[in-house]
Amino acid sequence: MSTQNHGETIAVTHKEFMEIADKMLNGYWDAVQKLTKKQKTSERCQALMQEHYYGPIAKYAIVLSQKPEHEREDIVRFVELWCLDWYDKDDQRRVFTGGNVGGIYCDSFGRPRMMLPERNEWDHLESYNNGYREVWVNRMARLVLTICEGDLSIVMCKTVEAYGAELTEAAEFYAKYA
Repeated sequence: MSTQNHGETIAVTHKEFMEIADKMLNGYWDAVQKLTKKQKTSERCQALMQEHYYGPIAKYAIVLSQKPEHEREDIVRFVELWCLDWYDKDDQRRVFTGGNVGGIYCDSFGRPRMMLPERNEWDHLESYNNGYREVWVNRMARLVLTICEGDLSIVMCKTVEAYGAELTEAAEFYAKYA
């Protein structure tokens, strides 16, 4: 586990956090199975169980296991703020992902409510949007941002060619599945 202690908070990756939460949840349910019926209905017992099994989870903070590589610091901060995990699509494209962003859809101008860096640089791809999905592109920064049913993905392209390939793949995918 690659934890870093930041005072009272322990920084962990999304995968590590899920493993920790899974262990705590399993321990909680194992303990619940051993309780009597009277203990299960006791508010004090329930509070103690919650505090013992779920209280410690508050000390963990999910951080990206690798800092995004981009020439613009505002883009790096944005990805670090909204994303929990990443994977390499290929050697030229890295995908950052996050969840629970359902409340950030669009404002009255059709822009995401979350604070996009340099909002005037982002174009809304109307033909890819369907009420469950919103797709935004930033040609200058070579980014493709998709919000689909509350999940966020940001494809960060190293080159103009990789950015073009990403847009081509998106067009083919949405033509087939939209």
